[in-house]
Amino acid sequence: MIFSNKNGQEKTSHNATIISEGCELLGDLTLNASIQIDGKLEGNIYCCQTVSISQSGQFKGTIRAKEIIVKGQANGSFYAEEIDILKSGMLQGTIYCDNLSIEYGGHFLGEVKVADSANKSKTLLPLEGVRGKLPNITTAVRGSN
Repeated sequence: MIFSNKNGQEKTSHNATIISEGCELLGDLTLNASIQIDGKLEGNIYCCQTVSISQSGQFKGTIRAKEIIVKGQANGSFYAEEIDILKSGMLQGTIYCDNLSIEYGGHFLGEVKVADSANKSKTLLPLEGVRGKLPNITTAVRGSN
């Protein structure tokens, strides 16, 4: 299987689930592997690895994962150690994370919260040591050409 990372580079993954473009899924998924959403998914995802929403992908619901990469459209609640919104990505909702990165051209509408103990118990991956701290938020700076 081929799976794209946040830099757009393809890599081989033997444990990746792909929701193909043109597919629509309604329901909850629990995964020990990464998932790439190229189609539409509405529901909840519990993932111990990476959830990647490609440029053609659309997601609505709650994601709890180690890492979330958004190149397409995402709406809901997002719990992760790291969230990257890339230049074609649009995320709307509430983010609970340690590190948030928004690339120039990426869009975010909503709020960012530090995962407190009540939210930590709901996630598969505890976000240790963040209580009372602001998450690290970075945004890309447009280069001068």
